[in-house]
Amino acid sequence: MDANLRIRSFWDDLRSSLWFRPGVTTLLAVTLAFVATGVDRNGVYPSGYDLSPDNARSILSTIAGSMLSVVTMTFSIIMVVLVLASQQFSPRILRNFIRDQTSQNILSIFIGTFVYCLLVMLRISDNGKDIFVPVWAVLIAIALALISMAALVYFIDHIAKQTRVSYILAEINRQTVSVMHKARKERSRYAASEEETASVPDAPREAVRIYSQRVGYIQAIDFAEIVRLASDADITVQLLRAVGDFVSVHGDFLLAWPADHLPDGLDEKLYALFDIGPERTLMEDQLLGMQQLVDIALKAMSPSVNDPNTAVNCIHYMTNLLIQAAESPDLPMCYKDEEKKIRVICHQSSFEAMVDLAFTQLRHYAAGDMVVIARMLEALYEIALGTTGPARLDVLWRHARLIVRTIAVQEMDALARQRINTIIKRLARQVGQAAENIMLNVHAN
Repeated sequence: MDANLRIRSFWDDLRSSLWFRPGVTTLLAVTLAFVATGVDRNGVYPSGYDLSPDNARSILSTIAGSMLSVVTMTFSIIMVVLVLASQQFSPRILRNFIRDQTSQNILSIFIGTFVYCLLVMLRISDNGKDIFVPVWAVLIAIALALISMAALVYFIDHIAKQTRVSYILAEINRQTVSVMHKARKERSRYAASEEETASVPDAPREAVRIYSQRVGYIQAIDFAEIVRLASDADITVQLLRAVGDFVSVHGDFLLAWPADHLPDGLDEKLYALFDIGPERTLMEDQLLGMQQLVDIALKAMSPSVNDPNTAVNCIHYMTNLLIQAAESPDLPMCYKDEEKKIRVICHQSSFEAMVDLAFTQLRHYAAGDMVVIARMLEALYEIALGTTGPARLDVLWRHARLIVRTIAVQEMDALARQRINTIIKRLARQVGQAAENIMLNVHAN
């Protein structure tokens, strides 16, 4: 893997682990223990404190034992939250919980305090001539214990909020918007214009196929480095997979041409510019956040959960993401080098793909709930307000027709049909279509 991509992937994995911050805090606790006892060794004692070795050991052992119990309880709470989140919402949001920095930091405080107390206890000496009680170190341990208790209260409050669906959806929205803006900003330098993209020919038959060497999901792609390699070799590269796609071993991966320009080992260098892992991540995958919201909405509409209000909440945040996407151009389909020659052709997540992902499955599962259906149509209207592109407006209208076709056979009262028709009329005016073609018959059923 490319060095830059390897660093990004490694850092993302560290942020998604429960051991990195506690590990760093443990090293800091070791350092603090030696520094604090070293100060005591130099005879700098605080006035008004006189501790015997037994009292110091008793204090430190009590704190250490308490911290070990708190660490065990904290891990148990985190595991319970992960299980409940997987069952109640979606297994694809577990990474969001593990990445939570507040939980990692609080767990680090507990483990650091435990390690610190153990090390300070080892420095206490009462064997005859050498009696040493690290007063400063014990006082620091007491301070850490007080901080840990405050952290425990804050952790309980935080985990109670974190498991509420509104906070889960808001965090998914925040991360996805960040990924969308970051991806567009990073790739704008090499992006080809729409006119340049329209004139790109298809790959020739003699193009060299490069096959995948690993199985998994594409988590990130270093487009800048692919452009550089293609420019140096004077070739064009077409990506057959995008970020978030699954690739199989020996499956189609890349096309490169002309064949006589490909130097030896170029396929290995190109393959190294893709980060492939066992799961999708929000490092560059814009569609993953939308997929998480859809998963939660589908779970909420299932008979086992039966919580349509949560589905409505999901649609609120899906609407926000689609409005953000509607206000920005799609990710570029082609990238050019400094000489303005197109070097990379790819398939990217587009506005249409996001809309399809948001509404295709949900309209079938929500067909019997007119509140959710009405919210979906209102979402299409709100999204239409944020875009003027004819192609994108056609996508929104296509989904409105599909939604109406799905619910047309459902039994509903005249009032519900009138409400649906009112929303359809507003949407039709916004997208420039004739509402009469899809409006429901108010007197049916």
